[in-house]
Amino acid sequence: MSKYKKFLGIFFSLFFLWLALRKIDFYALPKTLSSLDPVYILLLIIAYTLEMLTRTHRWLIIQPKESLTFKYSFYGLIMTFFFNNILPARAGEFFKPFYFSQKGIAESGETLGAVVLERFFDGIMLLGLILISFQNFTGNDLLRKASIITAVFYSLILFGILLAIFKRNIFERIIKSIVYFFPRKIGDFLSNIALKFVDGLSTIKDLKRLIKILLSSSICWASSVLTMWLGFKAFGFTENFIQASFVLTVLSISSMIPASPGVLGIYEYFCIFTLSNVLGHTSEDGAAFSIVMHGIQYFYIVFLGLIIAFIEGITVKEFAPKTPNNEI
Repeated sequence: MSKYKKFLGIFFSLFFLWLALRKIDFYALPKTLSSLDPVYILLLIIAYTLEMLTRTHRWLIIQPKESLTFKYSFYGLIMTFFFNNILPARAGEFFKPFYFSQKGIAESGETLGAVVLERFFDGIMLLGLILISFQNFTGNDLLRKASIITAVFYSLILFGILLAIFKRNIFERIIKSIVYFFPRKIGDFLSNIALKFVDGLSTIKDLKRLIKILLSSSICWASSVLTMWLGFKAFGFTENFIQASFVLTVLSISSMIPASPGVLGIYEYFCIFTLSNVLGHTSEDGAAFSIVMHGIQYFYIVFLGLIIAFIEGITVKEFAPKTPNNEI
């Protein structure tokens, strides 16, 4: 990973963290935090676990392999989030291709295509949440523009995926035109990765599997909304599931901004911004909510990630050099 990407991510994180906390009355935070309902915190953790288990099962549908068990799928999921939390530039997204290749489950290029397909279905779910947000929260110009940009972004991804699957010959010609300008060794490498990538997208041709992925994706995101709503309840907020969906949508869109590991600062700023500027809570309520929600999700993943890393003997040094930025 280039130093430029690392610096840009750290800069954005520090900048948004400063924006988020510059007007917070820190003396008011302990009072807000003391009002937390531990029962809802426990239910929140259970809902977050349900999301992880559902995402694990979805991957078994996206990349059906006899050697891919529920355990390896779960390990791959948690370690993806784990490395996203400790490495910059969302390097964890490349863990599954590395891990499944090491385990002999699937070639890295094929898994990379499945990763993109997974993100594509997440994009479909996010688009659905954006449409809900348009109907219920149209007053904020910044959020509306961000929603439009996100919708266009995922629409372009959809077009590229459909082109790769149903017009493979055109896709291959485009790839050949692009790699022509690279040195032969790098060009052959990129071309091979691209073709394996298309193989990983072949799942979408199977209608039954497509429906299963859509259903499991819906459950995944419903679990995320439930987790957010339970967070509201833990703080005594009265917002409903629609408003929980809205906050989740804003946080999902903001996660695309380059950031330091764990989207530190960006999560806090947009959480506080949404709760205070749109839903009418105080900035202190928003700050306490963002700290608790982000903290629970972050340490949940780090805790499980450390256990899995110990069991599997995975180290940062072993994984990081395998990421594409270093490999090429």
